[in-house]
Amino acid sequence: MKTFEEITKTWPDQKAQPDSNITTKATNTLAQIKRGQHITIAVLIVTALILVAYFIYTATSNEPVFTAGLLLMIGVIAVRIALEIKSSKQFKPIDPSLNAKQYTQLNEDRHQLRLQIHQIWTPVLLTLYWVGFVMLIPTFKKYLSDFWFQYTWISSIPIAIAMIVFIAYQIKKEKQMLKTLQRDLKEF
Repeated sequence: MKTFEEITKTWPDQKAQPDSNITTKATNTLAQIKRGQHITIAVLIVTALILVAYFIYTATSNEPVFTAGLLLMIGVIAVRIALEIKSSKQFKPIDPSLNAKQYTQLNEDRHQLRLQIHQIWTPVLLTLYWVGFVMLIPTFKKYLSDFWFQYTWISSIPIAIAMIVFIAYQIKKEKQMLKTLQRDLKEF
């Protein structure tokens, strides 16, 4: 049997279980984020498959800059898929036996990883992706008719803008969810 002093020494280290309302809300928010990640992964995989198919179709091309650009685009998407899968694995169901301190720390770690992906990796990878696309332009100019080259080049600008706006919107939405989750977890 423990002495009274041993019990009183461990008392300050104990934290209550998280409030069930907060854990339910947190679980729902995390499920939304995870669902969004699954959609992102699916879109990235489809994009990568299209680029790989195009790469195979143009494999006989003797244009090293074109090949490098296409490989850069495929590589960037592969890195992003890996980041999303790594992040998604962190969003496992929450163990209800965790105390409030462990629960909060787990969610803080998740929050930091998602912020790192959004604030560091996404801009770098998006820039590299468009660098890869720009590397394709000289070959497009060489092999496409003037109409199709102009169409490809000009249409890439609104597509790039739309992609950036859409990605920024999704990031902002996820950051708001994470911020709300973090604020809720500080309540207990």
